[in-house]
Amino acid sequence: MNVATDSAAFANMTIILLAVCAWFFLTTAPKAVFLIAEGVGGLYVVSRTPEDQAWFRLAAAIVSIVAYLNNTFNFVLYIVTSSKFRKELSNLFSCGRNDKKYASSTSLPTSNMSVV
Repeated sequence: MNVATDSAAFANMTIILLAVCAWFFLTTAPKAVFLIAEGVGGLYVVSRTPEDQAWFRLAAAIVSIVAYLNNTFNFVLYIVTSSKFRKELSNLFSCGRNDKKYASSTSLPTSNMSVV
């Protein structure tokens, strides 16, 4: 490999990692803030009205869904940005049949012996 190819691969990996870190922060920060505010400030109080409790449960569900989106987006991000990941994922689901370099090493040797 030459220096230009190594540099491009490094830049691509850096962009992917920065995007993953930024997405992680954006999707987990609301849940963390919500949980801290709930614990410290006692957001969920039994004496609240049923409407307030419903809004609180709705907000809790929304921040949980946003936190779950982190995992979903990571998978999509890797598929979109990494050709190596796409190739390995394709090999995984095709049990290696699409990979030419493994074709010769996975074939079984044949013999002339017959089974009686």
